[in-house]
Amino acid sequence: MNKKKILILLATILVAGLAIWRLWPCALAGHLGDVSQVIRIDGALTISGIKTETAPLSSNLYMDTYALTVTEDNHTLQAVLEILAQASVRNDFRNLLPWTLPSVGSDSDHDGRSITLALQWEDDAHCSLSFLDPTTVAVGLDDGFSVYHFTSTIPFETLATLMMAEGTKSS
Repeated sequence: MNKKKILILLATILVAGLAIWRLWPCALAGHLGDVSQVIRIDGALTISGIKTETAPLSSNLYMDTYALTVTEDNHTLQAVLEILAQASVRNDFRNLLPWTLPSVGSDSDHDGRSITLALQWEDDAHCSLSFLDPTTVAVGLDDGFSVYHFTSTIPFETLATLMMAEGTKSS
């Protein structure tokens, strides 16, 4: 009976530890590396959906894309890095898998908006950020992806607004 109590106690401690790890907020920038050394950002904001006209059967699919390319001499680069530095995220349980994730996808309701950013450092290192929806970001490094959940949708909304204002629109 004593072994059973110990196993229950260990399982409880493990579950509590995993819950704390999953819910404890941390800075997104801490998972990206030294963002002060980023020299270029390429990105795209995609907005898709259906435009419904006045007639009930008359609808049109649409996809608008805002492309953004900024280098270290551009004020927008600092604005994007500041948004990323202020973003607070929580870990996803998929980050505990012993293997790296070769790809990721959104498992929530589709928002119709997504952002993809490619960061380049001075030493030619790269990192990709895929904002799958306003609450989820996948960070792609050389060894695969890690998934994080924003504690607030403000970083996504701010970044989307910035990209719409500073990016080049194509439909």
